[in-house]
Amino acid sequence: MRRAVIFDMDGVLVDSCPLIWDSFIVAAREQELNVSGESMKDYLGISIQDCLTRWKKAYGVQLKFKRFRATACEYQNTHLGDKDLAVPGVKEFLNTLKANGIRMAVGTSSHEERARFYLEPTKLAHYFDAIVTSTRVPNHKPFPDIFLRAATELGVAPGKCIVIEDAPIGIEAAHRAGMKAIGITTPPSTKELLQSADIVIGGFSELSVERVLSFI
Repeated sequence: MRRAVIFDMDGVLVDSCPLIWDSFIVAAREQELNVSGESMKDYLGISIQDCLTRWKKAYGVQLKFKRFRATACEYQNTHLGDKDLAVPGVKEFLNTLKANGIRMAVGTSSHEERARFYLEPTKLAHYFDAIVTSTRVPNHKPFPDIFLRAATELGVAPGKCIVIEDAPIGIEAAHRAGMKAIGITTPPSTKELLQSADIVIGGFSELSVERVLSFI
């Protein structure tokens, strides 16, 4: 019986959250909206489009999506340099899953171009049988669309998939898809923030194939 693990990207596979926040702050300021790094934690795990929608409601501003995304991406491109942002232990864990015939996918709120931008330089892309981004589904997290699409592309029933997430919104999406969820406390996520997960871990060294499969 096929079983699969679906990974969120930012904060789970790549340690990109600080860079994302900085780029969003710069892109917002360019359109005359000042937001703090602290407030960015409230938007952990959501797509740029959904973030701008929330800001419109919160601050009464209308931000231009294409301009915002272009500025944020340019900032990230400029400041990434040759850094390897792969989360510690993730490659070893992916190798173990692959060796045991576990299918794997990425399910991210990011868009296609940006997902490739992070996954290819970190040499993570080749591990995955499917990469599903927010641009490929009608509804974003906390809706289950991204994870259900990933399960379909993997050819694995949703109930035989487990999701690894670092954001409450992603854990909710996994449960709504009928999947178990592992919360990983890569900064800024905390155990308290991820309490809705089926289990919470502090890093990939705490996981084994046997422990993952015990949930599915």
